[in-house]
Amino acid sequence: MDCGKGHSARFVEHRRKELITVLAPINISRAYYHCVVCGEGVIAKDVALDIVETGFSPGVRRMMGQVGGKEAFEDGQKDLEVLAGVLVKTKAVERVSEATGNQIELQNQREQRQILSGKVVPFRSTAVRN
Repeated sequence: MDCGKGHSARFVEHRRKELITVLAPINISRAYYHCVVCGEGVIAKDVALDIVETGFSPGVRRMMGQVGGKEAFEDGQKDLEVLAGVLVKTKAVERVSEATGNQIELQNQREQRQILSGKVVPFRSTAVRN
């Protein structure tokens, strides 16, 4: 398999990972590959499922970011448990919320650079007004 940097990575083993999802915690098995040139491992399934370096599904991360952005992290943690049955630590809500905020800020900066570069064409509505 390609390591992502143009080299070949070889299969080493299957690795298990616990993942907290919106419905329940689950264990998944993923193929682990290693690139000798880069000295790094590759788990394609983590990339495909958007769970690289996290034990939370994208849905749980969205929920954590939502509650963490609107209330105290501890209150958000309690709301996730009471309303959705999702058991996470307060610190996890804080980390995911901050990471989500950083991603939003980076996206805003990219959009701002595009607008200032003049490459963005304004949208003009063709709707008829009464």
